Amino acid sequence: MRVIFERTSVRDFDWIEVPNSHVDYLIKTAMNAPNSGHQRPWEFIVVRDRKVMDELTKMHGYENNYGIVDVAIVVCINQERIKWDGYWQMNTGTAVENMMLSATDLGYATLWLEIFPVERKVNEARAILNLPDHVIPMMMMPIGEAVHDERREPCFLKDQIHYNQW
Repeated sequence: MRVIFERTSVRDFDWIEVPNSHVDYLIKTAMNAPNSGHQRPWEFIVVRDRKVMDELTKMHGYENNYGIVDVAIVVCINQERIKWDGYWQMNTGTAVENMMLSATDLGYATLWLEIFPVERKVNEARAILNLPDHVIPMMMMPIGEAVHDERREPCFLKDQIHYNQW
């Protein structure tokens, strides 16, 4: 479980080739994340096309170089698969965390780039990716190699732990 403490959000990437077999493995780990009522509401868009990557990078607007990576995965929610409203955000979180931890285990660096709930980003990502109206783009995860080691000390805040009651 060392990857839990080694995983970090990287904002300065170097390009490294990510084989399709690794991308498939990362998505497989996401699809095996805990999810409410076994809904599996996810859709995954693998982005390798430079033009699409550049458009998504511009849409996001952060000043860094994550757009140079070989591949990014956009995680979406298919609203037609939602059986119980209110759980799909959590389902996305567990899927993405599985992918990020698995990527760390394979030696890659990642970054969680939110799309949802920012309406402008949702609309622009929908247009860039040609998504149908019932599919919500939630986040984008570039996968590459870290330029710098950005790991921090593991977090453990005892003042945020309560036993039995507040």
